Amino acid sequence: MHSFIFYNDFTFLELFIMIFVILMAIELLALYFYQVGFTFSELILLIAFPLFSYSSTLAMRPELMNIAIMEIHNKVIGFHIIGVGMPLIVSVKILVQKRLPLGETALITGIVAIVASLYTHFDPEIGIIVRFFAIPPMLAAAIAFVLRRDPRIHKYNTALMTYVCGTLGMLIGADLFHFHQILLWIPNEPVFVSIGGAGLTDAIFLSGIIAILFDLIFTCQICNVLRDYLKFIKSG
Repeated sequence: MHSFIFYNDFTFLELFIMIFVILMAIELLALYFYQVGFTFSELILLIAFPLFSYSSTLAMRPELMNIAIMEIHNKVIGFHIIGVGMPLIVSVKILVQKRLPLGETALITGIVAIVASLYTHFDPEIGIIVRFFAIPPMLAAAIAFVLRRDPRIHKYNTALMTYVCGTLGMLIGADLFHFHQILLWIPNEPVFVSIGGAGLTDAIFLSGIIAILFDLIFTCQICNVLRDYLKFIKSG
């Protein structure tokens, strides 16, 4: 029934154009990620694998995408492979390879985590609710962008910094800061509590992507300002 309604709402040409635009946007996103410093393996984890999983039979089997960690008080607590697993693996990989200074990363992540915790709360009926989820990643991009221009700070890749701090900050502030509430909650019937359970649309997964986009905006703005300034100097 849903397929019948879908194809009556869109003509074949409109559907083709929509799919083409989405694929082009994904390709541009992947190219930009690669250009700013993400490796090919990281692109597979962040873009290729999530899209493949949601376009295959894995999307119909949510139990395959959730991994249980512990069972307590009539609930099983676990995490979603795409919603938090892939972003966490990439973030840890970048830090282990020492592609970012740990001090600055910890500072920005801590600030983002505190802000993220202010915009989240735990609802037993729904889970962790994140309000204005674009604010923490925007803050990560802004701080990383400003700090990098301080001569006392170690130089770093702002795109990688915003992604890691946006992702880890959201994970810590939105989920880990409210984890005690999840542990104390006793449901009436067995439930599975999944960190990052919304998958591609989870705030943890989206936070890193949005942070990169804000980094692009800030970078473009400063480039435009510098270009206009140089033109002004030359004309004078």
